[in-house]
Amino acid sequence: MDAVLKGVLQPTTRFVLGLLLIAIAAIASHVILVSSLSEMEMDSIDINDSGRQRMLSEQTFRLAGELTRPGGTGEAVVKKEQLASSLVLMRSTHKRLASEVGQAANPTQWDLELRSAYFDGDPSLDDRISHYIAALEALIDPSPAAPNSNLSDYLSVASTHRAGLLSDLDKVVKIYEEKAQARLAKAEELHGNLMLGLLVLLLFEAIFVFGPLIQSQSRANAELREARDKAQSELAARTSVLAAVSHEIRTPLGGVLGIIDQLRRERSPAEQERALQLIEDSSQALLETLDGILQQAGLSQDAAVRDGKKFRPRAVAQRVAELFRPLARRKSIQIELLASSDAEVMGKPGQVQQVLANLVSNSVKFTQSGSVTIEVRHPQAAEANWTFVVSDTGIGIGEKRIERIFEPFDTSGADSLGKSVGAGLGLSITRDIVDAMDGQITVESNPGWGTTFTIEMPLAEVIEDGPQAAQTSVVGNLYLALEKATEQIQAEATASKLGWNVLRSEDHPNEHASETIPMMGLADSSSLASIPIGWLDAFDRIYVIGETAGAGANMSEHHKKTVYFQTDHLSKDLRGILERESNGIA
Repeated sequence: MDAVLKGVLQPTTRFVLGLLLIAIAAIASHVILVSSLSEMEMDSIDINDSGRQRMLSEQTFRLAGELTRPGGTGEAVVKKEQLASSLVLMRSTHKRLASEVGQAANPTQWDLELRSAYFDGDPSLDDRISHYIAALEALIDPSPAAPNSNLSDYLSVASTHRAGLLSDLDKVVKIYEEKAQARLAKAEELHGNLMLGLLVLLLFEAIFVFGPLIQSQSRANAELREARDKAQSELAARTSVLAAVSHEIRTPLGGVLGIIDQLRRERSPAEQERALQLIEDSSQALLETLDGILQQAGLSQDAAVRDGKKFRPRAVAQRVAELFRPLARRKSIQIELLASSDAEVMGKPGQVQQVLANLVSNSVKFTQSGSVTIEVRHPQAAEANWTFVVSDTGIGIGEKRIERIFEPFDTSGADSLGKSVGAGLGLSITRDIVDAMDGQITVESNPGWGTTFTIEMPLAEVIEDGPQAAQTSVVGNLYLALEKATEQIQAEATASKLGWNVLRSEDHPNEHASETIPMMGLADSSSLASIPIGWLDAFDRIYVIGETAGAGANMSEHHKKTVYFQTDHLSKDLRGILERESNGIA
């Protein structure tokens, strides 16, 4: 039964059943209509015959009266023929009506009234009509038993039988008319009910058959559109990745080729060593660039951007300047570096170098003569951002183009020789990298005088001060799993300052396990589930930022050594936690 019900509920089955119901209703309507028309036709015949019967009674009596008056022989013959034919028609009509009334198998109210009108009484209407016809037939052809009878005698006999005949025939005609009117009213009522039923059936099918079919088709179309849009989005993403890979590989490779060209002409071992070091640094930056592009494309999401390391911004800027100096010399362009601070920070040096390389590459391309300047500004306050400025004395950027300078595939610019350069992805990728590092990039330009790009990035400075600077031994091991890059950088800087060794996902917990120093874990609730079980087993204690509701299912076995806490100032709270752990205070 369930299988049958399930089959009935299928859209195709409902559609077929709906069409079948409409077909059945149409056939039933046709049958009822044909039956009603047939009954109405029979009623019309009965009314016509009953009216003819009354008319013939008057016509035959008139013809019989004319025969009794003196006249010519020829005229009498004609009148007899007319009377004879009228009597034949009257007899056949009466016989059909009387037979129909008397033989009705399932007589209706009207059949009973007609039967009473024809056969009740003494003599009955049926008898009087028969005697009346017989009397007039005798007038036409006198009986051999009374050959000398006067025609007036036969007319007198017929007149006797005709007494009251017209009123009775009028009554019969009226009954037939009432019967026809009743059938017509019934047919109209049936037709109205049939139309109402059809409307209800159509409404039912619209709600329960065609409505769900339309909804199902709409859902299918929506799913097809969603699948199409998803496929187009994936195709656009892959196209963007390929274009980005092409651009980001071409930029550092251009610098490497320039250094190789310089290396061929260089004879000093020291300069050759420096050039080789630049090539190595550029190759490493290229690998990091490819990793970053794959991360942004979602192809390597396990390698999070939160992983940072120590580096010196001045050294990164110096590498970029050295990388593009050979290309700049070919155009007689000078690359200058302005950086007073040699401080060490926590962050992503590969991404910083990628941003600076993109900007310096553009400056060299769009500068015909003059200089390109790279400036690194140390933050004035502890919580302020580092600032990188790349400026040139090139052709500048027009006011209309500067509004879309960071849009992908903006190729409306031309290099210093008037040639369109690149696919228009460099500045778009640069902005995406800066945004991913919670930074900000702005541009100012004066056509004909040059362009200045300013980047601000939150880079936590590694401070070596006080007794901690002299500390050479590792206080403890700390594994970090924080979703926000800024929090990851702050935590690494704070832990390193206090003498803690910061562990990464590529490290192995067994290599850092120790009975003398603690191994701690710090994570936020959203990143907790991504920590491998091996690390969770190795931790002496796990600190989780957030509520217990965000904990993963794998924490059920480690809840005794898990501490949940809220923080508004991660560096300050983490410092207190690490100091307590290093002093053995849980």
